[in-house]
Amino acid sequence: MLAEPAAPDPRAEDREPAPSGELAIPIIEAVSCDVGQELAAVIGPNRGAIPGMDDDVVVEVPATADTGGVRSPQMGRLPEVITAMLRLQGSNQKLLVEAFAERSRRRLLEALLLDPTVHSYRNAVALIDEMCDLQKDVMPELKW
Repeated sequence: MLAEPAAPDPRAEDREPAPSGELAIPIIEAVSCDVGQELAAVIGPNRGAIPGMDDDVVVEVPATADTGGVRSPQMGRLPEVITAMLRLQGSNQKLLVEAFAERSRRRLLEALLLDPTVHSYRNAVALIDEMCDLQKDVMPELKW
């Protein structure tokens, strides 16, 4: 039996709409109407924004938007320990994308073993097998 749709909240009409914090509308407005916007954080390809990182790694950085598009200024060089951690995470994310593009448990294993919190090859293999089994209804099949 299907549930009846909920009745609209009569108090909702009295409320003013509040910004959600999502940036899509301000970016569209900035690009299409030349209304410059300073954006606290956008997610996109690095493209030199963080020195020492591959250009194709996806990062979250401050940006500006206008009719010229969305641009992130180049940041100053970060301490090596921070850049190294970011590179590790970027490599891990690339391997995860490759694992699912190739439908490869072996590539997924490489990504897991790159993670410093994974302490055992055997446990990583068991985790992959268990998660693939638990998620088989919603994930593509990954093969060894």
